[in-house]
Amino acid sequence: MKPIMLLDVDGVLNVLDDSRHTVRIGKDQIPGGYPFWPKAFTKPFMTWAWKNFNVYWLTCWGGRANIIADWAGLPSPTAVMDLGSRYKDWKLGAVIHHFGRYRTRKIVWVEDEFHDQTEMWATYKPNVLLVKTKHQIGVRPEHVKKIENFIRFH
Repeated sequence: MKPIMLLDVDGVLNVLDDSRHTVRIGKDQIPGGYPFWPKAFTKPFMTWAWKNFNVYWLTCWGGRANIIADWAGLPSPTAVMDLGSRYKDWKLGAVIHHFGRYRTRKIVWVEDEFHDQTEMWATYKPNVLLVKTKHQIGVRPEHVKKIENFIRFH
């Protein structure tokens, strides 16, 4: 069974400037009027992730993020959404609801902004890896190395 990857969009696949606005980097745009300007590593990262993980969107984009999967020529993952959780980070509530029962199946969560509550929760979950990107840079090859090491050695 493949490990799970929870994937944010803005600040991970979609690069933002310091004021958290989208930065135009490449020529690629997605249809529908959504601002999406990926870096060169975005599509190779996505191809690698889809091959090695069961990928779920964990983003405010919700199911609209599937237009990014279409752009990359990949299948559309399920979007994990807020269910009215009691946590200050709605994403943590959604993760606990959908994946909290897993004790040994590995879960990798790629995000540019983790809340304190999420980081504390993850310290008690040896099967969970939080991978933090810089929103001005997005996902990078060093993140893939960190993920591969976690999957291989933990």
